Amino acid sequence: MSSSVEPNSASETSPHPLVTVCIPTYNGEKFLSEALASVSEQTYPNLEILLSDDSSEDGTLDQLKAFAATSPHPCRIYHNPQRGMVNNWNFCIQQARGMYLKFLFQDDRLDPDCIRKLVNLAQTDADLGLVFCARRLELWDSSPESLPKTPILQILWTYCREIHRGWSQLQACQRGTTLLADSQLWRFPLNKIGEPTAVLLRKSAVEAVGGFDADLSQLVDVELWWRLLATASVGFVEEPLAVFRLHPGQQTVKNAAEGRFDEGRFLLKIAQNPIFAEEIRQQATWHWLQREDWRCRDWRSHLQEIPPSLWPHWLQQMLSQTPQWRDRGDAKTYTQGLMAISDYLLSRIQDQPQQWLEAAKVYSLQVSLSPTYYCDLPLDELLQQRRQILQFFLQSQGYRLDWQFSPQNSGKMGVYLDTYPSHLPETGKTLYSPQPPPKFWTGGDWIQLPADLRGQIQRLREENLDELQFWGDSVGDIGAIAFLELHQLARSQRTFGDLPLWETSDETAFLHISLTPSIYPTTTAHLGQAPDREILDVKQRLDLASATVIFVSVVSPDDLTVELRETWASIIQSCPQSLFVLLLSQNDEQSRLGISSRDRLTETWAKFDLSRQQLIILNPVDWQQQPLWWDMGDIYLDTFPVNSPQLVEMALNKNQVPVLYSGKTRRSQMSVKRFSGTIPPDAIAHQDSDYIQLAQKLATDLEFRQEILRKLKLAQNPRQPSRDSLC
Repeated sequence: MSSSVEPNSASETSPHPLVTVCIPTYNGEKFLSEALASVSEQTYPNLEILLSDDSSEDGTLDQLKAFAATSPHPCRIYHNPQRGMVNNWNFCIQQARGMYLKFLFQDDRLDPDCIRKLVNLAQTDADLGLVFCARRLELWDSSPESLPKTPILQILWTYCREIHRGWSQLQACQRGTTLLADSQLWRFPLNKIGEPTAVLLRKSAVEAVGGFDADLSQLVDVELWWRLLATASVGFVEEPLAVFRLHPGQQTVKNAAEGRFDEGRFLLKIAQNPIFAEEIRQQATWHWLQREDWRCRDWRSHLQEIPPSLWPHWLQQMLSQTPQWRDRGDAKTYTQGLMAISDYLLSRIQDQPQQWLEAAKVYSLQVSLSPTYYCDLPLDELLQQRRQILQFFLQSQGYRLDWQFSPQNSGKMGVYLDTYPSHLPETGKTLYSPQPPPKFWTGGDWIQLPADLRGQIQRLREENLDELQFWGDSVGDIGAIAFLELHQLARSQRTFGDLPLWETSDETAFLHISLTPSIYPTTTAHLGQAPDREILDVKQRLDLASATVIFVSVVSPDDLTVELRETWASIIQSCPQSLFVLLLSQNDEQSRLGISSRDRLTETWAKFDLSRQQLIILNPVDWQQQPLWWDMGDIYLDTFPVNSPQLVEMALNKNQVPVLYSGKTRRSQMSVKRFSGTIPPDAIAHQDSDYIQLAQKLATDLEFRQEILRKLKLAQNPRQPSRDSLC
C-alpha cells in the first residue's frame, strides 16, 4: 500500500497554474540531495512536490522526509511497494493535481528558472501538449577519461549533447505532426526532445494518450513524446534549463548491460498505433524490418511480440536473409531460428488458419533449408513442420493432395526432373519434366509437362504410374518438387536427394551424385597417382618445391562456412611449410550465396596472419583441365559437417590420405559410412579441434600417414549404387 505525508497544502488562490513536480526515486541517495535542492530554488511560485519512492533500500526515504519537512512548497511522499520504474512514473501522473507535470529524476537538476520559463511558453497556447528545453550533460566525476569504461555513456557524451539540433526545422511553437514529418525523424538519436527532466507536460494531453508504456524499458519517454506530437502542439525553449547527469549506475547503463535497448519493440508500437499517420506507421514498419535478423536471444517471446498483421512482411524479410558465412555459428543461428519460426507458425495456423494464411503463403514460397545442412543438428522435426505448412498452403489454394488410383497396376514407372541435373540418368523409364529434352538425349521416352503446377499434377495422374521417382532437391530451396511430392501422383513415389536429411528414414531416400566423366572429364581419367616426375616439375614451376606437405580439398562456394575456413587456416598455421590447394566445384556465380570465395579465404588467411603464398584457389575450368593440381596433394581435407564421400574415394585412389569427420547426424557421417571395414579411431575427427590435430599429425608423421592410408583402403566400400541403377 501507499502511504502519504502531506505537511503542506497547495494554494488554490494563486494566479499561476499549479505544476506538479514528480520525483520518482529508487535507491537514489547519492545524487538526490542536489535534485531536491534544485526544486527548492525554483522561481516559479505555484508548485506541489510529489515524491514517489519505489521501495528504496538505502537512505533515499530519509532524505525525502527531511526535504518535505523544510520544503518551501507543498509535498506529498509515497512509499510504495516496488512497482518498477515506468509504473512509478505513471503513479506520479495519476496522483498529480497540477495542470502541468514536471518530472525530475533523482540524479538530475533543474536550473532556477526552468519551470517558470517552460510554463510561460506553455501558457501561450492551450494546444501545447509538451514544452521542452535544451539541456546540459554532466559527467558524474567531470572526467571524460573515464568514459571508455562505459561505452554507452561515451556514445551519449559524444553524440547526444545537443539532441535538439537533430531536427531540421525546430520552432518555438509548432504542430507536433510537423516534427513527425521531419526528414531527420528516424536518424540517431530517436529522442531529439530529451529526457523527462527537460520536458514540461500538460496533464490533460498526457491522460488523453495514456501515459508511459510499461512494455518499454529504454525508449519509454520517446514513445510518449511521439504520441503527444501526433495529437498536440509542441513548444521549445532553446536555453539550457536542466542538467542530465551521466553515471555508471543510471538506468540507461543497466539497460545496455542487460540488452534491453528496446528499439524493435518501440518501432512495433509506432507501426501498430492508429494515432499515427499511415506514412509514419509504414516507415516504422520498414525500420523495424531492417533491423530484424537471425541473431535473437529469445525466439519464443520475440515471435509472440510480432503482430499477426506484420508476420507476412516480417517473414519475407527474414527468409530473404540467408547466411553469408561471415560469423561462427551462422548455420546454427539460422537453424534454431527457422525451427522456432516453423513451430510457432504451425501452431498459429492450427489455431487460426484464416488469419495466418498469408504468412503461410510467404513461408511456403520462400523458405530455404539449405543453410541448415551446415549445422550438425537433427532436422526431422523441422522437416515435418515444413511439410505440414506446405500442405496447409496447397490445400488453401484448392489443391487436392490425395488421389485414388485403380487397384490394377499399369506397369508404368517414371522419373521426374524439375531442371537439368549435372548428370542425366540413362534409363528405360519415362522421364517427366517441364523442360524439353536436351538435344543429346538418347536415354528413353521424355515427356514434357506443362509449365504450371496444376497442369503437371493433372498430367502425371493421367499417366496412371505404378511408381514415380522425384530426382532433385525438394528441401533446400522451394521448387516444383517440394509441392509435387506432397500430392499422390502415383501408386508409389519417393524423392531422392543428395543428403540424408532425415535421421529416422530409410537410407535409400538419398543417393550421392556419382562422379562421372560428364562432370569431371579429365580428372577421372587420372585415378592413379601421377608420376612423381610430373608432379615435381609442376611444383618447381610454381615455386612449391619447398612445401613439405600439400593439403587439397574440393568444395562448393556454398560450403565455405567460417568454421571450415578457420579450421583450414589453423591447420596451415600449425604446419608452417605447408600449402593449401582449394579446388572449387562451382564458380562463385553459380552458388546460392553469390559470394567471392577468394575474398572469404583471403580474409581468413589475413586473420590468421598466414602468407597468401600458402593458398591456391582454382576455378573448375582450371583444375578439371589439369588433373595434376589434384594429383600433387598429399592430404585430402574432407568438408564438414556435410561430407563428400565420393571425393574422399577419389582422393584415396590418388593415394592421398583423407582427414575424415564424423558428426552427430547422418549427413555428417557419410564419408565414414562409405567404408565397410573398421576404421581406426585415431583416423576420425568428431569436432573441429580433433580435425586440426588429425591433419597436423598426418602432415608431420609420414609413417602414421601411410598406415592410415593403408587401413582406409582396406576398409573402403565397393562403389555405392548410383541413381542410374535405381532408375
